[in-house]
Amino acid sequence: MRVIKIFLLFVCCISLDVQSQTFLSDTLGINEDGSVIIAKSLALPGWILGVDVDSTDNLLFIRYRNLSKNETSLKNRGGISVYSLADQRMLWQRPINYFNQDPKLTSEGVLFVTMGKATSLLDLKTGNEVWKKKKMIPYWVDAKNRMFLAYKGSYMNGVSNELEGHSLATGEKMWSRKMSHVYGWNESGLLDDSTRLIVSDGIHLVHMGNGEGPSYAMPTGASDYKEAVALGALGVVTGVLTGFAAVPTGPKKVMELVSNVLSDDTVFYVASRENLFCLDRQLQPKWGYPIPDGMGSRSHLFARGDSLYMINMGTGYRNTIFDTSEAYAHEYLRLKVGWPFIACFDKRKGEKVWFRQLSDKKEMVEEFDINWEEDALMVLFSDHIRKYSLSGDSLLSEVSWNTEVNGKLLYLTNSSYFLQDFEDSTSYQRYKRPDSIYCLITDKNEMVELDQQLNVLQTYPLSKLRTFKALPNGDNLIFLGDKTLWVNSKGEKKAYLYTSSKMFRVGEKFFIYSLDGKKIYEFPL
Repeated sequence: MRVIKIFLLFVCCISLDVQSQTFLSDTLGINEDGSVIIAKSLALPGWILGVDVDSTDNLLFIRYRNLSKNETSLKNRGGISVYSLADQRMLWQRPINYFNQDPKLTSEGVLFVTMGKATSLLDLKTGNEVWKKKKMIPYWVDAKNRMFLAYKGSYMNGVSNELEGHSLATGEKMWSRKMSHVYGWNESGLLDDSTRLIVSDGIHLVHMGNGEGPSYAMPTGASDYKEAVALGALGVVTGVLTGFAAVPTGPKKVMELVSNVLSDDTVFYVASRENLFCLDRQLQPKWGYPIPDGMGSRSHLFARGDSLYMINMGTGYRNTIFDTSEAYAHEYLRLKVGWPFIACFDKRKGEKVWFRQLSDKKEMVEEFDINWEEDALMVLFSDHIRKYSLSGDSLLSEVSWNTEVNGKLLYLTNSSYFLQDFEDSTSYQRYKRPDSIYCLITDKNEMVELDQQLNVLQTYPLSKLRTFKALPNGDNLIFLGDKTLWVNSKGEKKAYLYTSSKMFRVGEKFFIYSLDGKKIYEFPL
């Protein structure tokens, strides 16, 4: 009986703890006149990974990870919590090991994956288990159709090519279909309310109600590159973007040797590393053009009028980037594959209009920019920039870049900033890129302005450029790293806030993270 009493006391303590975790008054910042800004805040037991919003019931689904004792690193263990904004309290919480578990908020509740064991759906309001399934790996959540797509199998015993469509509400399998994923998924998107286009070792049209639809096989990767270093066949379930889980693809493969799928009226255009195709809506080929042997890689297609353009990036990836951030993939997963080139085709007949190799050596295109008004394409490499006419293959301008002095070229930016005054460190003014110039970011942490002829106009240290968030009333929050500056529409300082740059909105309310990432403040507009 004593054991039972102790257990009941423990349960009561948990319940009290849940009830006590609510929004409390806290200091948000200091006004310009020195007065303190008080706002409602919610403290979490760890570092906040992310907050998803259920707008129907005004619920916050919060994922967090525990910190080390000195708070300098994140542990795999953490938790998930659901808070009611209406009741201003926590409804439930659950511990998580992020090494092998991944929770995702869906329209039906929380889809909860424990790698190698089971997948379940948790009721969003209570945390109770609605259903539980084994021997499946959820891969994509289709919110529109209230479904999720999963491969049959497990991380421990192997993943089949059997793609299954399941109801989010019940977990019930609705259909199954063979769909190879040797090189992972490259693309997934709805063509209409019921049809999804998936690129995975080819192109597939999938009716979400029954799984039926045509396929066209096409290599989207390769296994014969020595430089393809395996990152681990299993890895960690990521769910970084709109995907859900990373399906193991195996070692020594080069991924993403495929273009985007360009939809144009009644046809699709797509390129593998071997061919450029035009397919009808039943995925039957209308024409094909062979890419010169050994030149193909990841590419991008775009069109104008009767012209179809292809820029070959000279890149592949060590792993699929389907559910990986673009910045991470660009920095850590890229490989030199093939040769960079641009080409123009008659999109009706598939005839080559012109073809131009962009480099005499293997190198990767960092980024490109299309200027239709100028009818030009700017191509950015790490140590030089070239500008080509889209009406022909002529080179309009070129500039070599001294990487030792100026740093390697990384990417273009079209973002607006607030620029810190070089004379007055407390003064900021809005910087917006003029339409007539390009802005480039280098690995020297600088932004460089170029004119249309690729001449350098001005260079700014990134430390002087500050990202910001525009508020509905015309005010702006300027993020300084160690604090946030609140200015009015005229740029005049209103207050300093103890917050980071992470914000989200629920209805008419704004919420912002604390500097240490362990609190959420309700922003008082």
